[in-house]
Amino acid sequence: MMASVALALRGRQVVITAVLTGAVALLVTPGTAVASGCVAGVHQSGSVKARTFCGPASVVLNLGGKKVALRGGQCTRTSSYVAVNIGTVVLGTSNKPAPNYFGIDVGKTPGGGSPAPHDGTYKAFALSFAVGGKLYSSLSATATLKNGRTRGTFSGKLLAGGSASGAFKCS
Repeated sequence: MMASVALALRGRQVVITAVLTGAVALLVTPGTAVASGCVAGVHQSGSVKARTFCGPASVVLNLGGKKVALRGGQCTRTSSYVAVNIGTVVLGTSNKPAPNYFGIDVGKTPGGGSPAPHDGTYKAFALSFAVGGKLYSSLSATATLKNGRTRGTFSGKLLAGGSASGAFKCS
């Protein structure tokens, strides 16, 4: 299993892919679009690879006074972390706009962080999303896990300025 998070740094998208074996890959990418319909897994998207997440997870983002809803993602829950990934994250360099994506890792993931074994408020290890071709990331987000860690709220200052908040649910 994988938990992926994209971070927007200096106009580029940095994708951290944490594999449960503990390996961490760091790739620099600007994102690309994928065809309609949800086919989960890693696939070719033009000249790059992309990872698409499918399932019942959803999020409502509050960004700059606007609400954006994304649906059809995956939640991964272990004894020490919760990872929510919705949409498609690009795993290579592309000149196409980034597809819609949301990712948050809360707790001790293979990439780091402190355990989040039960409902409560924690510092998110990573929060990243792409909406309308624009990339957003926060390294200072806080998340509150609820309902047996199947729902949560989050807020944080964005690396490029401003802030974002929202709520996610796993089913």
